[in-house]
Amino acid sequence: MLSTELKKACDRLIEAKRLKEEFEVEYTLKEAQKIHSAEVQAYANQTLRDAKVKVLLEEDYRKLVGLRTEYSIAYYLWETLKTIAGGSQ
Repeated sequence: MLSTELKKACDRLIEAKRLKEEFEVEYTLKEAQKIHSAEVQAYANQTLRDAKVKVLLEEDYRKLVGLRTEYSIAYYLWETLKTIAGGSQ
């Protein structure tokens, strides 16, 4: 039973890491596009340009934070089960 739970936790960890890393790449590309767009629109003020980019990316950033959190939870669950399984042998 514990090995089944460990396998599920491992699968969850792998999937969470995959999703997080895929979206981090997507987010970075979106950020670069927004920065380029802001520069093309000639926002001379760097602070204004950065603020505009942050506002445009707020929803994506929240998704990225959620994926990072899910990965952390999956990791700690997997690590806990692995420790329990190691101690019970």
